Amino acid sequence: MCLKYIKIFFSILIIVAAHSDSCEKEETFQCGRRPNNLYSDLITSGAGTKASDWPWFAMVVEKDSQNNNKNIYIYDAIIISSNALLTCGYCVFRNKTRIPLTRLSVQVGTSNYNAVNEIGRKFLPVVKVLTHPGFDIEKSRATSNLALLFVNKLVFTEHVQPICVWGPLYDKTDLYGQQAVVASFASSGTSTDRLQPLYSVVQSDETCVAYVPGHSSWLNEFNFCAGDVSGTSPDSARGGTGLALPVTQDDNPVTWFLHGIFSHCGGDSKGECDLKSLKLYTNVAPHYPWIYHNVFNN
Repeated sequence: MCLKYIKIFFSILIIVAAHSDSCEKEETFQCGRRPNNLYSDLITSGAGTKASDWPWFAMVVEKDSQNNNKNIYIYDAIIISSNALLTCGYCVFRNKTRIPLTRLSVQVGTSNYNAVNEIGRKFLPVVKVLTHPGFDIEKSRATSNLALLFVNKLVFTEHVQPICVWGPLYDKTDLYGQQAVVASFASSGTSTDRLQPLYSVVQSDETCVAYVPGHSSWLNEFNFCAGDVSGTSPDSARGGTGLALPVTQDDNPVTWFLHGIFSHCGGDSKGECDLKSLKLYTNVAPHYPWIYHNVFNN
């Protein structure tokens, strides 16, 4: 009988034994590691990547309401286990109405939206969606803005791997000033064919409020700010797209941890998302018990 083991050591190490249904092949992967562990060589503003560069990024698609044979990219998600992905809470809603489960799927192992025959690309239907109990689409998208997407099983390969989830101990001030990476199929505000990685910097609450006063009412232990204070680098997407913020640690630079999920950004004079403003992220660490209970403890 084939078994799937998921072991977590103080939320820093996740080792998953991925296997085929016939158990003919078994491979072990460590979370937050990718085949190419080089850091600087993989980040070029505006440049596309290979699927194996950021193997935990996934694309969430919805069936076209007019054509069930057509899928529309709606946001990003992050692979955190062999059956779960993490994204923002409001991303599973359309006009404040929950998107029907039968219309949601994820595509993993891909870096090119239009490359349907890309090596490593897999397509899986979403079988369950769980939003954080503290998230209320009617009140605010900035409170515990998280959702878990469950699939039947992901087989880990060099193109599909989980990221490490940071927690449960945390101090968000430790993140201030750290350089991070955001990546999306909607970087710089418009959907693109290729996955786009860009640099970002975690900012202190004081800096965030100084540049975006409107964020002051949301900044607490459950949220933090990131972006380019020079205002020259649009480092994330318009509201409606889930983005992850993996951060390398000085004492372990080749392991990537998920620290935040994109929540929303400051508005411009028209009330639209200002791509050059600092962005608000949901802090993953204080939500770790909820993630652990629903993903790793079942």
